[in-house]
Amino acid sequence: MAALVEERQAAAARATGTDSQRADALLDALGETRLASLRAGRAEGSGIARLTDRARHLFTVALFGLFAVGLMLAMAAGTGLFRSLRALDATSGEARLSTGLIANAVHATDAANSVQIGRGPEGASLVLAEYLESGTYETRFYLYNGQVVQEYAPAEAAYGPAGATPVVDSSTFEITFDAELGLLSVATDAGTVEVALRCEQGGVL
Repeated sequence: MAALVEERQAAAARATGTDSQRADALLDALGETRLASLRAGRAEGSGIARLTDRARHLFTVALFGLFAVGLMLAMAAGTGLFRSLRALDATSGEARLSTGLIANAVHATDAANSVQIGRGPEGASLVLAEYLESGTYETRFYLYNGQVVQEYAPAEAAYGPAGATPVVDSSTFEITFDAELGLLSVATDAGTVEVALRCEQGGVL
């Protein structure tokens, strides 16, 4: 009887050991599965982080490139505007010089019967006469081949545009005189210059 009890106890112990081993194996399997899941999650998170860093880097590079392109376009536009302003200023300067030259020439010869309107090769001419001991000489402004030219010659000499000095490019050259105001106006494509004659005996013949 005692032997039977001992045998049953041994069998129960063996069964308990087997169940314990099975439970341990099951726990080990669950632990390994959980560990593998954690490792996979970490790997996935690391991949996402790498992708995020790469996206940030690409965005920074794209933003810098966009800024560089915008800066170059702004510089090109500024350079073009500067050149346009320089060209406009040069044109305005040429106009001021040409009209100033005519005005100064009139002022320099503002004397009795010195300012005259003559007839040039292509229309009216502004004639500024100088009465010298050696004879009468004329400074003539007139239109020729798309330019207002200046010529200095004896009063009796014919017009010689081939030897005249260009003053300004122009398709027009108009002279008007207001006798009441004593105001001489000379108009070209570069603008109009007005000169008030100072000489009481002056005027335009």
